[in-house]
Amino acid sequence: MIIFCTIHILINNAGKFQHKSFYDVTLEEWNDMIQTNSISFSRCHGILLRHNS
Repeated sequence: MIIFCTIHILINNAGKFQHKSFYDVTLEEWNDMIQTNSISFSRCHGILLRHNS
């Protein structure tokens, strides 16, 4: 079994995107997209910080 000691690159490929015009996105869709993207970012980086500390 190979054990890696540090993480050098983090790719956060989780997120949402609305496939429509910016002007057609509702406030609810916008908030859902921002919340999903923010949570995925913070969770990935939280795991990274716990792993590298």
